[in-house]
Amino acid sequence: TIDARADIYALGVLLYHIATNNFPFEGKGLALFYKILNTPPLLPSKLEPNISPVLESIILKSMAFHRRNRYESSLHLANDLEKYSIGKGISTDSRRKLISWQKRKTLKKYYIASLLLFLFFCVDFFSIFRKLCCSSCF
Repeated sequence: TIDARADIYALGVLLYHIATNNFPFEGKGLALFYKILNTPPLLPSKLEPNISPVLESIILKSMAFHRRNRYESSLHLANDLEKYSIGKGISTDSRRKLISWQKRKTLKKYYIASLLLFLFFCVDFFSIFRKLCCSSCF
């Protein structure tokens, strides 16, 4: 179901664009939807090294993939933005969660690539083995 947290996500995208002068995802049509659903946004600090870690956390929490990890309301988002603007700390761990998620996705890709490589070598080994066995039989 769509609720107010969809608007929080949209605000996060706007904050990301304002802070980095880039959109979190590039592409058109289905390619864009695929990126949104399957890849985390590049950390804002990778595009704009001077961005505050606090602001980055606010942006990432606003754009969390799972809505349960986003701000519950625009009021909560506004409170954290106000705390940031006056130099107070906030309590978000979105950056840590995003980095952890990126590492898991990377490890999963390496695992799949390793598995495919292993299967390729097994098939290749058995085809060579079969040729050797069959050639020695005749």
